[in-house]
Amino acid sequence: FTAISETVTTGNLLNNSTFGTSTSYDTTGWTISSGTSGHGTMSAGNGNTPGGSVAAENNTNIEQTVDSLSTAAGMTVNEIRKGFSSTMSTDVWYWNQYDNTTTLKQTITDSAGNVTTQQRVIADTGCGSINCGQYTNYTDTHIQGTNTSDDFSIKVGVSNTNNRSGHYGPDIDDIQLSVTYT
Repeated sequence: FTAISETVTTGNLLNNSTFGTSTSYDTTGWTISSGTSGHGTMSAGNGNTPGGSVAAENNTNIEQTVDSLSTAAGMTVNEIRKGFSSTMSTDVWYWNQYDNTTTLKQTITDSAGNVTTQQRVIADTGCGSINCGQYTNYTDTHIQGTNTSDDFSIKVGVSNTNNRSGHYGPDIDDIQLSVTYT
């Protein structure tokens, strides 16, 4: 017998990763904590276009869930059971001199309800003044080994805390999730 396999990497599985189209800010598809605002197109900090960016505050939380890898990635049960990797990437701009703690997180839940969390915590002390620095891309990968599950959901989240009121948190943009499987 000859076995042939192919490695597949999906495109972005999230909706509205750029927080809008053209020059507008839009949160469609995202759950974002109340009071959190946004910007239209950001050229400062080497911002991304199209769309806007989330203007984080002292207690910001952004989330979106891919309910089914089978549906979103087109994976069969056998492909899911052979394992996969999920990669989350996020652009973050710490644009001022204030301390912020930002958490980038994937919450992976299998069809039996078992939960695995992959996260990165960024403790940033700022760039020294106002509108300094630039966006930095953070990319993290969770590896799910062989398993007996029929499907998985993946919730991505970005949260930020600081001790100030108003928009003194980072600008957050282009949150993406892709899956690689055989």
